[in-house]
Amino acid sequence: MKSIIPSLMIMAILLTMSMAYAIWLDTLKVNVYVTVASGNPHIGSYRVFKCCEHCCCCCIKCKGLEDNQMMLSNDSSILLLMNIECCKHCLLPKEDTLLWVGLVMEHNGTLPTKIYGVDVDVNGSYDSVEVEMYAYGPYSDGVGLHEWGHVDPDDLPYPGYNTSVVIVGNEKAILWIKIVIKGCNGLVNISVKPLAKPWNTG
Repeated sequence: MKSIIPSLMIMAILLTMSMAYAIWLDTLKVNVYVTVASGNPHIGSYRVFKCCEHCCCCCIKCKGLEDNQMMLSNDSSILLLMNIECCKHCLLPKEDTLLWVGLVMEHNGTLPTKIYGVDVDVNGSYDSVEVEMYAYGPYSDGVGLHEWGHVDPDDLPYPGYNTSVVIVGNEKAILWIKIVIKGCNGLVNISVKPLAKPWNTG
C-alpha cells in the first residue's frame, strides 16, 4: 500500500504535466478588432476684423475682411488671409495693424481634444508679431451669441475666456485670436492654424 501512494503521485504529476504540455502546444486563435478613434477638430466658421487708428486720432476703427481675402485649407485646419493691407498712419511710414480672427472649432471625432494654442505665420514686411488666443466653450448646442453672433470687435475679448478648451464629439468652441503686426508696411499674407492635442496629454 505504501508503494502505491508514491506511484499514484508520480502518475498524477505526469498526467498533469502532459495535459499542460498539450494545451501549450495547441494553436490558440484569437479574433481582435481594433477601432481607431479620431480627435482632430476643424474650422467650421470664421470671421476676421482689421482694426486701424482712424485719421491720426486716438480712435480705432474696425472693419471686416472681404470674402475673397479669406480661404480655408482643404482639410479645414488652416485659415489663410490674403492681401491684407497694413494700416496707414498719416505721419509715420509704418503702422501697427490689429486683426481679430474668430474661429468656430468643430469636433466630429470620438476622442476629447484640447485646443491649446495657435500658430500664426505672417509673410510680408513687418517688424514683429504678437499673438493672443481667447477660447470660449465648449458648446453642445449652437454657439454663444455673445461670443459669436453679436460681436463688436471694440469689446473683444469678452469676459469668461480661457487659454485652452477641451471639446468632445459634436461639440464646438469659439476662438478669438488677437494678432498685432508691429511695423507693418504694404500687403501681408497670414496663415492661422489652431493647435490641438489629446485632452489627457500635457
